[in-house]
Amino acid sequence: MVTRLNGVLLRIVLRHQVDGMIGMLGDIELTRGVLPSPVPWVSILYDVPGANLVTVDNRSGGQALGRLLAAQGHRRVAFIGPDTHLARERLEGLRLGLATGHGEIPAHWTFLRRFVCNDGPTRELLAEVFAQRQNDRSITAIAAYNDFIWPNSPSGRHKSMDCACPKI
Repeated sequence: MVTRLNGVLLRIVLRHQVDGMIGMLGDIELTRGVLPSPVPWVSILYDVPGANLVTVDNRSGGQALGRLLAAQGHRRVAFIGPDTHLARERLEGLRLGLATGHGEIPAHWTFLRRFVCNDGPTRELLAEVFAQRQNDRSITAIAAYNDFIWPNSPSGRHKSMDCACPKI
C-alpha cells in the first residue's frame, strides 16, 4: 500500500522499483487531487481516473442493515456518516431495507458531514446527534457509516443513551 508523503509519491514508486501500487484514498486526498502514477495502481473504494477499482456494494450493504433493523422492530432510525458519494449509497440502501418493515430515516435524523471519519469532526457530529436525541426520542437506532464512527460516540461510553448497536 502506497500513500503520498508530504504531497509526493514515495521514491520507490517514482523510481519504478515496484510493479504497481494500491491506494486507499480518503476525503482529504480526493479533495487535493490524485497524483499521476508512473506504475499501474488499484484504488480501493473510490473510482479514480487512471486506476483500477476494488470496492464494495454500498447500496446492498446498507439495504441488508436496513432489513436487519426493520426485522428487529426499528421503524425510525438515524444515520451518521461523511458527506460522500459512498455514504449516500449506503444511506439509500439503508432506506430501502428499512422500508421493507415500514421503517424510515427522517430527513432531520440524517447527518452527513465532511471529514466526519476524522476524530474531531466525528465527536462534534455525535455530540450534535445525541443532543438532538435528548429532545426527540422517536428514533430507536442509529446507523453509522462505518465501525470507526460508533466507538467515538457517547453511547459507546454511556449506556444511558438507550440506542441499539446491532452486531452484524
